[in-house]
Amino acid sequence: MHELRAAVRSLLKQSGFTALALFTLALGIGAATTAFTVLDTVLLRPLPYVNSDRLVLLQERSRKGSVDAPSFPNFADWRAQARSFSGIAAVAGAQPLTLRVGTEPIRVTMKGVSRGFFAVLGVKPAVGREFTDDENRAGGSDAAMVSYDFWQAQMGARLPLGSIEGTPIVGVLPQGFHFLDDADIYTPHERFPGTCRTCRNYVVVGRLAANATLSSARAEMTALSRAFLATYATETSAADVDVMFLREFMIGDYRMMLTLVFGASALVLLIACTNLVSALLARGLRRGREMAVRAALGASRTRLMRQLLVESGLLALAGAGLGAALTVVLTRVVRLLGTGLLPRLDELHVDGRILAFTAALSVLTAVIIGVYPALRLAGGNPGQLLHGARGSGGTVRGSVWRALIGFEIATAFVLAVGSVLMIRTLHNILTADTGFQAHGLVTAALVPGDTVDLARFEQLRADLSALPGVQGVAFANRLPLRWGSASGPVRRPNDPLDRDWPAMAGFRLVTSDYFSVLRQPVQRGRDFAADDKAGNTLVAIVTPGIAAKLWPGQDPIGKLIATNYLMKRNAPKGAEDNWLTVVGVVAEASSWTMTRGTQNEIYVPLAQFPGRTEGQLAALVRTSGNPAAMIPAIRTRLRALAPEMPARLGTIDERIATTAAGRTFAMVALTAFGAIALLLAGVGIYGTMSYTFGTRMNEIGVRMALGATPALVKADVLADAAAMSASGIAVGVMGALFATRFLQGTLYGVSHVDPLAYVAGAAVLMITALAGAYVPAHRSSRVDPMLAMRAE
Repeated sequence: MHELRAAVRSLLKQSGFTALALFTLALGIGAATTAFTVLDTVLLRPLPYVNSDRLVLLQERSRKGSVDAPSFPNFADWRAQARSFSGIAAVAGAQPLTLRVGTEPIRVTMKGVSRGFFAVLGVKPAVGREFTDDENRAGGSDAAMVSYDFWQAQMGARLPLGSIEGTPIVGVLPQGFHFLDDADIYTPHERFPGTCRTCRNYVVVGRLAANATLSSARAEMTALSRAFLATYATETSAADVDVMFLREFMIGDYRMMLTLVFGASALVLLIACTNLVSALLARGLRRGREMAVRAALGASRTRLMRQLLVESGLLALAGAGLGAALTVVLTRVVRLLGTGLLPRLDELHVDGRILAFTAALSVLTAVIIGVYPALRLAGGNPGQLLHGARGSGGTVRGSVWRALIGFEIATAFVLAVGSVLMIRTLHNILTADTGFQAHGLVTAALVPGDTVDLARFEQLRADLSALPGVQGVAFANRLPLRWGSASGPVRRPNDPLDRDWPAMAGFRLVTSDYFSVLRQPVQRGRDFAADDKAGNTLVAIVTPGIAAKLWPGQDPIGKLIATNYLMKRNAPKGAEDNWLTVVGVVAEASSWTMTRGTQNEIYVPLAQFPGRTEGQLAALVRTSGNPAAMIPAIRTRLRALAPEMPARLGTIDERIATTAAGRTFAMVALTAFGAIALLLAGVGIYGTMSYTFGTRMNEIGVRMALGATPALVKADVLADAAAMSASGIAVGVMGALFATRFLQGTLYGVSHVDPLAYVAGAAVLMITALAGAYVPAHRSSRVDPMLAMRAE
């Protein structure tokens, strides 16, 4: 208790030192705890389903090894015959829908689910009930369930639930429920089940049986797949089933990135601790006479160490408290601004786990910042300290200071290089060549119904084109940079049916001016024309990858292809294909993701297949100015022209930014940690150089008395700081070469050994070091030689 009271008095007596120490610790502990909170929420906590560690995702694997979504008939066979699961369920892809709940039509998202879907997840309705087996079967009665938010916002939380447009609402899902992505309405999908075994449009989730393991489930599904392949032959292309934990599917891509972010926060905390070690050493050396007097009066080395450790422990505890408070603020900011960048960030909060982590950090911090200074400062010779002019000269060697500063510089350099690499990555993504002119495009997603009224949409095109600042309008059933469904098989007329399809491609229905509006160049053949309409020859334009895959070394113009997306409905077996004549080859575009090279795509005139849009159609509006500024005018015009089709508007620039969401989070985090590291490194250099100046004041005075100019003294101090920084940067280069290897999978258009990043990091660190040393250097150049000599 005596040491505690003495520690409090000592820290309060030096309030400036204490405030700076607490600020440093709050930054370090707050950064590390916030990063751990994100890591814990996204990676470590169980998914919000009952016994989520038993949930797995099942996907089809083709003979060639590619993994894709399952078809409904294959899922139904798995459900009927697999014994490794206590339940298997499927959910169809989200579909937009227009409903009239009140007086105005609203745009909602709908998903169809199989029998037992919510039971497999262990989710029970908050209100009402789940679908019955009688409802979720072929020809079953109509029913729907709604999300909690939809019930609150659109239905006014009414009870009884009633119906919407004649469909009974039987249940409300729990607040916050979602599966992979959000939906407003869920329907019993098995009323109209899919029958195509090569139409892979479903997500299948299973719950492992009590006695089953992941490996045993994989073995069983492989055996079943081989049996199905023998039974169904050409009707299925699923040669195997890929089984993986649902958790791994949802967050596996973020594991390395979040681990790196947490590692960066740990480096920030280490820099903060290094600062505190330097500061406590300097403070302790200034208290050399106090320590010597206490030792001379009988205080043992153990007691002196205990006193110093109590002081550092108090600092660590108070710093942890401030760091926890900062974490609460930062987690709210991350949840507010970061939701959408990473999965599960909407669940971010500070709880007992986080506070326990903060407490553990405080103990670790107390050990790091307290042990070494206590060992060094409590071991001095009392006689030397009492007779020394300053009582500090030989207790800590200059190499220790250089090592501490060098470590700070090296660590900050690693963070600086990482942040520069991520900044360059984000810049490369936002400015990448997408194969079309992305800037200047406004998108308006519509829900036109099952069949597009071509005359109506031609009028919409003309009216939107008349707006000032609009240069052109086109329509497509899928927007660029949106992977609306899994890729589909493509084949030639003579391809044998008992083998895998020779190619896979995406599929888009577009209007004739699509490529001119997007400014996506047609490289061979022709663009779509007004005559490409129903009743005339069915045509298609393909990307170079399809042409090279199907007709290597040949001219693809005039060749025939068929795709699963356009099979004839209710046609006899063997006569389902609609054969398309290739009339052009268009440059590959970023249709699904930013990375090009494998994005094969088939474009077909909307006028020839107006009933195949799957209830989706989007306008792409080319503007001459800022596209975001045109959105209000386009929205107003669409409301006037098509009030029954609520539009969701945005820009292609926003879609590009969305593709970089995870990288954006990493860039912001690493840049923030890098900035904190630079600040702390600057403060550390300032403190060390200030202390060094104090111990060398007599030496500097003698030099100036012997003729050294103020400029020469200042240059000497700055050169010393530059030398320490250079050695730290040299060590930091080796550390960065090692650490940034783990960033390579996250980088885009830049290597982890990018010279610009290393040069920029070195320049920033050197400037920071010189800035931190400038004030001590300036003060050293103003030493009065007479005063220094008199003190000597």
